[in-house]
Amino acid sequence: MIIGTILNCGDNASTQTYYTPWTNAVGNWAKMVLEVLNVAGADVKVTVQTKTEEEADSAAFGSTREWPMSGAVSTVGLHPWDAGKTFTDGTTAGLLQLIRFKIEVGSTNGALGLINCRLLNPSWQTH
Repeated sequence: MIIGTILNCGDNASTQTYYTPWTNAVGNWAKMVLEVLNVAGADVKVTVQTKTEEEADSAAFGSTREWPMSGAVSTVGLHPWDAGKTFTDGTTAGLLQLIRFKIEVGSTNGALGLINCRLLNPSWQTH
Protein backbone atom coordinates (compact mmCIF):
# COMPACT_ATOMS: atom_id res chain seq x y z
CA MET A 1 0.00 0.00 0.00
CA ILE A 2 1.05 3.62 0.15
CA ILE A 3 2.72 4.80 3.34
CA GLY A 4 3.44 8.48 3.99
CA THR A 5 3.77 9.43 0.34
CA ILE A 6 3.75 13.02 -0.91
CA LEU A 7 1.72 13.40 -4.11
CA ASN A 8 1.21 16.51 -6.24
CA CYS A 9 -1.41 17.62 -8.73
CA GLY A 10 1.00 18.86 -11.38
CA ASP A 11 1.27 22.25 -13.03
CA ASN A 12 -1.61 24.47 -14.15
CA ALA A 13 -4.01 23.07 -11.56
CA SER A 14 -4.39 19.81 -13.46
CA THR A 15 -5.46 16.56 -11.84
CA GLN A 16 -2.73 13.96 -11.52
CA THR A 17 -3.64 10.25 -11.34
CA TYR A 18 -1.52 7.64 -9.57
CA TYR A 19 -2.00 3.85 -9.38
CA THR A 20 -0.68 1.42 -6.77
CA PRO A 21 0.53 -2.04 -7.79
CA TRP A 22 -2.02 -4.86 -7.88
CA THR A 23 -2.31 -6.87 -4.67
CA ASN A 24 -4.37 -9.88 -3.61
CA ALA A 25 -7.84 -9.30 -2.23
CA VAL A 26 -8.23 -11.15 1.07
CA GLY A 27 -12.03 -10.95 1.32
CA ASN A 28 -15.19 -10.10 -0.60
CA TRP A 29 -15.27 -6.53 0.70
CA ALA A 30 -13.20 -4.26 2.89
CA LYS A 31 -13.29 -1.10 4.95
CA MET A 32 -10.67 1.18 3.39
CA VAL A 33 -9.14 4.19 5.16
CA LEU A 34 -7.17 7.06 3.69
CA GLU A 35 -5.21 9.04 6.26
CA VAL A 36 -4.31 12.58 5.17
CA LEU A 37 -1.28 13.71 7.17
CA ASN A 38 -0.74 17.13 5.60
CA VAL A 39 -2.27 19.08 2.73
CA ALA A 40 -1.38 22.29 0.88
CA GLY A 41 -3.73 23.52 -1.84
CA ALA A 42 -4.86 20.06 -2.96
CA ASP A 43 -7.63 17.53 -2.64
CA VAL A 44 -7.50 13.78 -3.12
CA LYS A 45 -9.97 11.10 -4.20
CA VAL A 46 -9.21 7.38 -3.95
CA THR A 47 -10.96 4.59 -5.86
CA VAL A 48 -10.52 0.84 -5.32
CA GLN A 49 -10.35 -1.10 -8.60
CA THR A 50 -10.68 -4.88 -8.93
CA LYS A 51 -10.07 -7.59 -11.54
CA THR A 52 -9.21 -11.26 -11.90
CA GLU A 53 -5.65 -12.46 -12.49
CA GLU A 54 -6.41 -13.31 -16.11
CA GLU A 55 -7.88 -9.92 -17.06
CA ALA A 56 -6.04 -6.95 -18.51
CA ASP A 57 -5.67 -3.83 -16.36
CA SER A 58 -8.31 -2.09 -18.49
CA ALA A 59 -10.96 -4.50 -17.13
CA ALA A 60 -10.76 -2.71 -13.77
CA PHE A 61 -12.47 0.44 -15.07
CA GLY A 62 -16.23 0.99 -14.93
CA SER A 63 -19.08 1.15 -12.46
CA THR A 64 -19.05 -2.59 -11.70
CA ARG A 65 -15.31 -2.71 -10.94
CA GLU A 66 -14.70 0.50 -8.98
CA TRP A 67 -15.55 1.70 -5.47
CA PRO A 68 -14.70 5.40 -5.03
CA MET A 69 -14.67 7.45 -1.87
CA SER A 70 -17.83 9.53 -1.44
CA GLY A 71 -15.95 12.61 -2.68
CA ALA A 72 -12.59 14.32 -2.79
CA VAL A 73 -11.13 15.32 0.59
CA SER A 74 -8.85 18.22 1.45
CA THR A 75 -8.68 17.97 5.23
CA VAL A 76 -6.22 16.27 7.57
CA GLY A 77 -7.66 13.17 9.22
CA LEU A 78 -9.04 9.68 8.59
CA HIS A 79 -11.42 9.17 5.65
CA PRO A 80 -13.04 5.66 5.55
CA TRP A 81 -15.18 4.04 2.86
CA ASP A 82 -16.41 0.54 1.90
CA ALA A 83 -15.14 -1.29 -1.17
CA GLY A 84 -16.85 -4.35 -2.60
CA LYS A 85 -20.20 -3.97 -0.87
CA THR A 86 -22.84 -2.05 -2.81
CA PHE A 87 -22.69 -0.17 -6.10
CA THR A 88 -24.49 3.11 -6.65
CA ASP A 89 -27.27 1.21 -8.48
CA GLY A 90 -27.87 -0.98 -5.41
CA THR A 91 -26.39 -4.22 -6.78
CA THR A 92 -23.63 -6.11 -5.00
CA ALA A 93 -20.71 -8.02 -6.42
CA GLY A 94 -17.71 -8.17 -4.14
CA LEU A 95 -14.04 -7.78 -4.85
CA LEU A 96 -12.36 -10.11 -7.31
CA GLN A 97 -8.90 -11.68 -6.96
CA LEU A 98 -6.82 -8.49 -7.25
CA ILE A 99 -7.23 -4.89 -6.13
CA ARG A 100 -5.35 -1.63 -6.62
CA PHE A 101 -5.89 1.98 -5.66
CA LYS A 102 -6.42 4.80 -8.14
CA ILE A 103 -5.45 8.09 -6.48
CA GLU A 104 -6.46 11.39 -8.05
CA VAL A 105 -4.88 14.60 -6.72
CA GLY A 106 -6.31 17.97 -7.77
CA SER A 107 -5.61 21.60 -6.99
CA THR A 108 -7.89 23.64 -4.72
CA ASN A 109 -6.15 26.97 -5.27
CA GLY A 110 -5.39 27.07 -9.01
CA ALA A 111 -1.71 26.27 -8.54
CA LEU A 112 0.52 23.37 -7.65
CA GLY A 113 -0.89 21.47 -4.67
CA LEU A 114 0.67 18.79 -2.47
CA ILE A 115 -0.80 16.15 -0.20
CA ASN A 116 0.92 13.79 2.24
CA CYS A 117 -1.20 10.70 2.77
CA ARG A 118 -1.20 7.00 3.40
CA LEU A 119 -3.62 4.15 2.87
CA LEU A 120 -4.08 2.09 6.00
CA ASN A 121 -4.36 -1.70 5.87
CA PRO A 122 -7.90 -2.70 4.83
CA SER A 123 -10.21 -4.40 7.29
CA TRP A 124 -11.22 -7.45 5.18
CA GLN A 125 -14.71 -8.97 5.45
CA THR A 126 -16.65 -11.76 3.78
CA HIS A 127 -20.28 -11.61 2.64
